[in-house]
Amino acid sequence: MSQSWQVVVASGSEIGERPLWDERTNTFVWVDIPTGTVYRTQVGGPFPWATTSMVVGNSVGVAALREVGGIAVATDGRIRFFDESGNENAPSVPVDMPSNTIFNDGMCDPAGRFVVGTNSDPNAPRNGVLFSIHADLSTHILMTDVFESNGLDWSNDGRTMYYVDSYESVVRRYDYDVATGALGQRRTDLLALSPDHGISDGVIVDSDDTIWVAFWEGSAVRRYSPSGDLLEEYRAPVSKLTCPAFVGANLDTLVVTSAWQDLTDEQRESEPWAGHVLCTSVNARGRLPYRFAGHQG
Repeated sequence: MSQSWQVVVASGSEIGERPLWDERTNTFVWVDIPTGTVYRTQVGGPFPWATTSMVVGNSVGVAALREVGGIAVATDGRIRFFDESGNENAPSVPVDMPSNTIFNDGMCDPAGRFVVGTNSDPNAPRNGVLFSIHADLSTHILMTDVFESNGLDWSNDGRTMYYVDSYESVVRRYDYDVATGALGQRRTDLLALSPDHGISDGVIVDSDDTIWVAFWEGSAVRRYSPSGDLLEEYRAPVSKLTCPAFVGANLDTLVVTSAWQDLTDEQRESEPWAGHVLCTSVNARGRLPYRFAGHQG
């Protein structure tokens, strides 16, 4: 599909990741992984939209919204908690990370658990882990043998978890028990693509239960039905797209983060928008992201 994109944040991020709409503040939150930076972007008005930032660590995998307000951040082997002004306002939670790994993408489940993964040690491929931090701040392992944990989200009924390990060109499907947070059997994959389509990265589910996937080295965001049929493709002028999100009061503006990591100088010159946050209009509506349920008093 021919698509008109605009730059909403000219951030030039090395690896922008996981935008999340915060309806309480009319902003969306996102991160730049290698710089340990969390951004908050105000929606509305002329482009580029006003954006603030704070550095929270050496690297940051993902930020999640909190039910009590503010954000939870997966950074440097722990989960840290900040209020909406950027002040750390609760003790951090250490996570027993595999050696030589960093956090990489995550999402809160429908019951408010913070599910976040890691990449793997380059010298020990597939030692990555997918963790679940419960509302009582206990940490549980959902999955091991992970190369690079990436996109995940849940069907609207919460019974299916979609998951990406970016070593594979697939989007997996698992049974999921929202009541307990237990990960069930791996079902038939939602989709499997040839490498020339790009590498599946960030995943979100919209209000119609369709699945949106950003493709690293694929220059596209693609929308799929729950049965895996391709419904729409939105081509973009950036090769390394990382994660989509729906933002705005009506949740009908699609934004996508991107990256310039490993691009040559020549490639960066040909992709001047690489690393920026882009937006476009689509005929779909998103779903409010789930919030971390910890620290409820």
